[in-house]
Amino acid sequence: MSIRVYRRREMEEPVFDFTPLVGMGLILLTFFAMRLNFTAEARVHSLKPSLATSGTAKERRPPAVRVTVTGAGTIHLSGRRIELNGLQPAASRLILESPGAPVLLVADETARAAVLSRVIDQLKLAGASDIGFSTRPEGMSHGDG
Repeated sequence: MSIRVYRRREMEEPVFDFTPLVGMGLILLTFFAMRLNFTAEARVHSLKPSLATSGTAKERRPPAVRVTVTGAGTIHLSGRRIELNGLQPAASRLILESPGAPVLLVADETARAAVLSRVIDQLKLAGASDIGFSTRPEGMSHGDG
C-alpha cells in the first residue's frame, strides 16, 4: 500500500518591487544635482565696438594703402597690378603721404601663405606698422569690397 501525499502547488505570482529602483533614481538625481551646482559654465566674453564708442566719422579713415592678393598670386596695390619686387617702394610712397595710416591686406581664400608672408614682409619694410588682414571669397575682383 502506498500513500501518496499530494502537495498543493501554489502558483506564486511575480511581484514587482520598485523600492530599489526608486532608491537608485534618488541617488542619481542627487548626484547630478550636486554636479550641476559645482560646474561653472565656460563662456567667452567679447566686446563689440559700437558706433558710439568707436569715434566720429572724421576719426575713422579708410586705409591709406590697400593691397590685394588673388588666388593666382597676383598683387594689386590701391587697384593697380604690381609685382612683388615693386611693392615696397610703391607702398613706401603711399605710407609716407599719410604717416601712421593703417594698411589693409585683402586676400582670396585660395591665396598661398608663402605669397602673403612675402607681401607682409614687403609692407613692413616699406614702413607699415598697422597691417590689417581680410579675406574674401574666391572670384571677387580686386575692385570689389
